[in-house]
Amino acid sequence: MVVLVRRGVDFIVDRVYQEGGRHYLFLKGRLGGQELVLGTIYGPNQWDSAFLLAIRRQLQSFGDLPLIVGGDFNAVMDPQQDRSSAGAGWGGGGRGLPSLCATCGLMDVWRVLHPGERDYTHHS
Repeated sequence: MVVLVRRGVDFIVDRVYQEGGRHYLFLKGRLGGQELVLGTIYGPNQWDSAFLLAIRRQLQSFGDLPLIVGGDFNAVMDPQQDRSSAGAGWGGGGRGLPSLCATCGLMDVWRVLHPGERDYTHHS
């Protein structure tokens, strides 16, 4: 797991959060004096409620700090709109990722900017 920050950007890492085998990395720090969290997640290929719970707990531990998370969740918000074929991955039939986002105040930026589009990074 890696979080890349351009050289010269005033980001100071105060603490690193990661859990062995859970595929996530979060950096709590300051960007230009503003406290925030940068993170990356690599989700499992199949539904894993323990993984979802670990991520939810970690994100909630950051309270109201601004949070930017990227990665490969191996899940979709809406299986009908966001998949090119049947199956829901670890999204738990479309409930896992939406629930995580709702609980932790996250949004899918691409989907906000392209609400009706069907496009995929992987065609299966």
